[in-house]
Amino acid sequence: MLEKKITTKGKLEVFVFRIKKCIQLSDFFGGEKVDIIVLTTLKHGVIGSYMTDIDKSGNTVMISPLGNILKENIDYSKIKEVVLE
Repeated sequence: MLEKKITTKGKLEVFVFRIKKCIQLSDFFGGEKVDIIVLTTLKHGVIGSYMTDIDKSGNTVMISPLGNILKENIDYSKIKEVVLE
Protein backbone atom coordinates (compact mmCIF):
# COMPACT_ATOMS: atom_id res chain seq x y z
CA MET A 1 0.00 0.00 0.00
CA LEU A 2 1.14 3.56 -0.68
CA GLU A 3 2.40 4.92 2.63
CA LYS A 4 3.41 8.41 1.52
CA LYS A 5 4.59 10.57 -1.37
CA ILE A 6 7.68 12.75 -1.05
CA THR A 7 8.89 15.52 -3.35
CA THR A 8 12.67 15.98 -3.06
CA LYS A 9 14.51 19.31 -3.30
CA GLY A 10 15.28 18.36 -6.90
CA LYS A 11 11.50 18.11 -7.60
CA LEU A 12 11.60 14.30 -7.92
CA GLU A 13 8.37 12.63 -6.76
CA VAL A 14 9.08 9.52 -4.69
CA PHE A 15 6.40 7.04 -3.69
CA VAL A 16 6.99 5.03 -0.50
CA PHE A 17 5.18 1.69 -0.45
CA ARG A 18 4.84 -0.73 2.49
CA ILE A 19 4.27 -4.43 1.84
CA LYS A 20 3.12 -5.80 5.20
CA LYS A 21 4.46 -9.01 6.74
CA CYS A 22 5.60 -10.44 3.42
CA ILE A 23 9.00 -11.89 4.36
CA GLN A 24 9.73 -14.29 7.17
CA LEU A 25 13.22 -14.14 8.63
CA SER A 26 15.00 -17.39 9.38
CA ASP A 27 14.90 -18.75 12.93
CA PHE A 28 18.50 -17.58 13.36
CA PHE A 29 17.28 -13.98 12.98
CA GLY A 30 14.18 -14.46 15.17
CA GLY A 31 11.74 -15.99 12.69
CA GLU A 32 9.61 -12.83 12.57
CA LYS A 33 7.57 -11.74 9.56
CA VAL A 34 8.71 -8.27 8.51
CA ASP A 35 7.43 -5.48 6.28
CA ILE A 36 9.27 -4.31 3.16
CA ILE A 37 9.50 -0.61 2.36
CA VAL A 38 10.08 0.21 -1.33
CA LEU A 39 10.88 3.71 -2.62
CA THR A 40 9.99 4.27 -6.28
CA THR A 41 9.78 7.04 -8.86
CA LEU A 42 7.97 7.16 -12.17
CA LYS A 43 11.22 8.13 -13.92
CA HIS A 44 13.68 5.67 -12.30
CA GLY A 45 11.53 2.82 -10.94
CA VAL A 46 12.72 1.33 -7.62
CA ILE A 47 15.43 3.49 -6.06
CA GLY A 48 15.70 1.95 -2.60
CA SER A 49 14.29 -0.56 -0.15
CA TYR A 50 14.61 -2.05 3.31
CA MET A 51 12.85 -4.43 5.64
CA THR A 52 11.37 -3.12 8.86
CA ASP A 53 10.03 -4.52 12.12
CA ILE A 54 9.41 -3.56 15.74
CA ASP A 55 11.91 -5.08 18.18
CA LYS A 56 11.03 -6.52 21.61
CA SER A 57 11.64 -3.11 23.21
CA GLY A 58 9.05 -1.49 20.92
CA ASN A 59 11.62 0.31 18.76
CA THR A 60 11.42 0.40 14.96
CA VAL A 61 14.27 -1.41 13.24
CA MET A 62 15.43 -0.85 9.65
CA ILE A 63 16.92 -4.08 8.27
CA SER A 64 19.43 -4.18 5.39
CA PRO A 65 18.71 -0.89 3.59
CA LEU A 66 19.71 -0.82 -0.10
CA GLY A 67 19.90 1.96 -2.68
CA ASN A 68 18.67 5.49 -2.13
CA ILE A 69 16.34 5.53 0.87
CA LEU A 70 16.30 9.36 0.89
CA LYS A 71 18.15 9.88 4.17
CA GLU A 72 18.27 13.61 3.32
CA ASN A 73 14.46 13.78 3.03
CA ILE A 74 13.20 11.26 5.61
CA ASP A 75 14.01 11.44 9.34
CA TYR A 76 15.35 8.04 10.36
CA SER A 77 16.80 9.28 13.67
CA LYS A 78 14.40 7.19 15.79
CA ILE A 79 14.98 4.03 13.77
CA LYS A 80 17.74 1.54 14.57
CA GLU A 81 19.58 0.34 11.46
CA VAL A 82 20.82 -3.28 11.29
CA VAL A 83 22.29 -5.42 8.51
CA LEU A 84 21.73 -9.16 8.15
CA GLU A 85 24.85 -11.02 7.09
